[in-house]
Amino acid sequence: GDPAEGIALYGPADMRRSLSWTYESDAPDEVKRVQITKTRQLFAFFDGDECRRLAVRRYFGEETSETCGVCDICRGEGGESHDATRWAQMAVSAVLRCGQRVGRGRLIQHLLGQAKDALDEELSTQSTFGIGAELPKQGWNRIFDALLYDGMLAEGGDAMRPIVMVPDGDAARALFKGERTLFLRADPAAARRRKTGRVARAGVQDDLSERDQTLFDALRLWRTETAKARGVPPYVIFHDRTLAEIARERPADATALRDISGVGEKKAQRYAEDVARIVAEAA
Repeated sequence: GDPAEGIALYGPADMRRSLSWTYESDAPDEVKRVQITKTRQLFAFFDGDECRRLAVRRYFGEETSETCGVCDICRGEGGESHDATRWAQMAVSAVLRCGQRVGRGRLIQHLLGQAKDALDEELSTQSTFGIGAELPKQGWNRIFDALLYDGMLAEGGDAMRPIVMVPDGDAARALFKGERTLFLRADPAAARRRKTGRVARAGVQDDLSERDQTLFDALRLWRTETAKARGVPPYVIFHDRTLAEIARERPADATALRDISGVGEKKAQRYAEDVARIVAEAA
């Protein structure tokens, strides 16, 4: 057929909205996991720095495909690209060092050098602990999204609490040798800042990654429903700042929730079960 142009208009809010619909759907957990993975892969494809046609063909297993020469990436319309190979090597190495048995959130904590429970402490003995501390959390989320799309990483395990694995040992070795690279259109080392006219709310959410923002939105929805059921204003349950910290720290029990600023003993005991459930669903 005749040449055609395709335009994709998207932003971080679109990814959060799509993930939120999946989290709230009545689909089986296994279906949800597939939908969540495909959503992340789609947005990693948008933000990638690889020929569009080549990326799609590689996704479907055509490893020998060549660049098309006509897409926006091939024509250089995406602006300066950023070499994220070093970060990709760290991420894949961390997955292997951690035994391919933990999820993305724990892996990012590991790379940042944050140990929040006994398992984190156990994994802190690995050489990859803290090696990525100079990259912000949202930058690491971009790296993992890109690696999942590129097939160098994969998710498995429980449907809503997936673990990250290295499915292709040869591809990993090629990455470590520098024979395979990862380029992104956005610099993962640049902290993302959300622009909004509502200054107070912007300050609360400025440093939330897209993944944490999804959890924050789920927590706000739960807070609204809980406030209505109790007949009180939402801020009586938790302030936005407290919800944002919960989204970052992801407390799994009452003890961890009590460590969050703005949460006392009574609220920790009253809401720990609900918060832990929402955190687990968003893991």
